[in-house]
Amino acid sequence: MNNINYPLVTIGVVTYNSGDFILETLDSIKSQTYPNIELIVSDDCSADDTVEKCQKWFEDNAKSFVNAELVTSPINTGVSGNSNRAFSKATGEWYKLMDGDDILMPNAIMDYICFVQANPRIRLVFAPAIHFVEHFDRENVGEPDVISHYYYRESMTAKKQAKVIAKRFLGSGPTCFVLKKAIDEIGGFDERFPLLEDYPLLINLICNGNKLYLMDTPTVYKRIRANSIQYEKDEQSLFSKSTVRCTKEYKLLYQREHLGPLWRMLLSYSIWLKNKVIDSGNSPKIASSSRWYKLYKLTDPFLIYSRKVLRKSNAYLKGQQ
Repeated sequence: MNNINYPLVTIGVVTYNSGDFILETLDSIKSQTYPNIELIVSDDCSADDTVEKCQKWFEDNAKSFVNAELVTSPINTGVSGNSNRAFSKATGEWYKLMDGDDILMPNAIMDYICFVQANPRIRLVFAPAIHFVEHFDRENVGEPDVISHYYYRESMTAKKQAKVIAKRFLGSGPTCFVLKKAIDEIGGFDERFPLLEDYPLLINLICNGNKLYLMDTPTVYKRIRANSIQYEKDEQSLFSKSTVRCTKEYKLLYQREHLGPLWRMLLSYSIWLKNKVIDSGNSPKIASSSRWYKLYKLTDPFLIYSRKVLRKSNAYLKGQQ
């Protein structure tokens, strides 16, 4: 891209017991081809050696950045609180949030900046991720996410996207790149949901008038960890611990707040179905739990809506090929 400007980009890394992976994450940030980066790492009272590894890495590498800062907490506040601590230190024009176990591709920040500068209307963008399980090996990673442009096409406004995201997740938290001012305008990350940061953030951003754009270039290697908050689930469970938490503790409030009367009523039914599965044991080996789960799969309004979205997206994707 000719005549590119190089605004300051803040990369905020949130860590919690990330000692096994944090150095890979930090090295990937240091390896960025983009020249104007501020690095903020915020740790959520890790019980392992995450902080010690970060301190040593900062001693050796901090001069590679415009500013580099390590933030710690004496108590565990959850990922949304930790995300706000990192964000509160940001001074960049653009903000990239990262987990302490993911890996940025070398041209990621440069690709984002070229993309947003080609269209000054953009305030919020995401990209495909490439997933890998536990240990990073370039020869064994998967293929990039296949994402239909249907819900990101030119005629799709933020208002239209808002109607979708309140019912079905859009975008990809690990690959989101956002104008810092846009996050300021919604008051940061929603700490009512301590262990969930990306879905509430994206709902609030889009419902505040920020259209979500799609950049086709992959930017992140996303690590899938069996014991992570998002994916933690054993063979005896029908719903993951994250789904149980969002149902029992959060009651999907982040969705309810942005739904109309009919869909709020349908959400109550969806939550009732999930509670029936969970309260009957949340296990495929328990007959009553399995029966409730089958009913959930067949009749949950949000699953039906998601299948409709997928059909539209697939049809649009085929039409573009």
